[in-house]
Amino acid sequence: MAAGAGLALSGTAAMGQSESFETRMAQLPEAPYTIRQGDFRLLISPSLGIDWNDNINTSRSDPRDDFILRPLLRLTASYPLTQKNLLRLNVGFGYDHYFEHSELSTWRLTSDSALSFDMMIKDVLINLHNRVSYSRDSAERGEVAGTAEQGTLNNTTGILAQWHLGDVTLSAGYDRQYAISIADPLNYQDRTTDIVSMRAGLQVHPQLQVGVESPLTFTSYDLPVLNDNVGYGGGIYADWRPGTVMSLQPRFGYSAYDFRQTSLFTVAQDVEAFYGSLAFAHQPREAIGYNLSVGHELRLGLQSDSVKATSARLTVNWAMVRRISVRPGFFYEHGKAAGRVRSGRAVAETYDWYGPELTVTGSLTEKLRLSLSYRLTFRDSSEPDRGYTQNRIGLLASYSFQ
Repeated sequence: MAAGAGLALSGTAAMGQSESFETRMAQLPEAPYTIRQGDFRLLISPSLGIDWNDNINTSRSDPRDDFILRPLLRLTASYPLTQKNLLRLNVGFGYDHYFEHSELSTWRLTSDSALSFDMMIKDVLINLHNRVSYSRDSAERGEVAGTAEQGTLNNTTGILAQWHLGDVTLSAGYDRQYAISIADPLNYQDRTTDIVSMRAGLQVHPQLQVGVESPLTFTSYDLPVLNDNVGYGGGIYADWRPGTVMSLQPRFGYSAYDFRQTSLFTVAQDVEAFYGSLAFAHQPREAIGYNLSVGHELRLGLQSDSVKATSARLTVNWAMVRRISVRPGFFYEHGKAAGRVRSGRAVAETYDWYGPELTVTGSLTEKLRLSLSYRLTFRDSSEPDRGYTQNRIGLLASYSFQ
């Protein structure tokens, strides 16, 4: 499930630094590469996939099927300018070609495409970053239905500072996020969001960190369809890692959006909610592991002002034999969309979005992998014409030049 329009106040993008600077620097000598010049490393990884989708337009009454060819080129680069400066680049650029519905064919950028620069100044780590993504896939967000054209170019530029004071870590960040529609029917989603994020953490035990966090957002839309807003909130979090095979990350807090009447169709209504999430990862054996995440959040909508959603996802990773792995999973989201725009009027919607998924991957050689995937998606809605069922089958060949 991909991140989408709007910022979930239960988590800020600027705080997404899961590894320490020292850890990233220590991993560089072991990083695979295609080209190496001094300390500069570049890994080139092309892939080619083909998917079959029996409902590309996420429709109940008129589903349309198609084959989609998906070539992709991924570039991963790193360059430590000094022992206290690290430049990183990760870009996945591809093209989705629809055989029967060529009007939907488009380029894409993977969600992890980013340029990042770390600077260590005494006890302060400063990170400058630019993240960009684009994909046209209406089945990647539970609140979207009845269209094949869903996707915006998301570009986020910002700075994050982390100050390490012994067992205390203080963090503050600022990001500016642009969402730009590629197709005219989606230009009502074009917006600019300013994000201010703050966090303070205390290492109470070598295996446990606890802390507080607080984001603040300001969002304005280019067209008067969805309402401009200010988002704010705050809460507590913990990160418990009792060993190398287990981690537990709970979070809990309060979030709210104050909407300003800028829409010609939707009545502005302030919303608030408690947020909470629990991420659990466990690998009881070398050949098997699983990840479980559950949560409740308040976020900005794509086809509505806001969405309150409760979600869960389970993924199991099982290395059956030396060169074959199996990854079954299940996802679920229950959501309430407020102020959804439809035919010039605002309506409320309650939906359930869920289904199983399975990926089987075989390593033909050390550099060549072949993956077969299947996902079944169900969507039930309080609006009869916004439910759907979708089957997706994919075959992917990926190669790493190293």
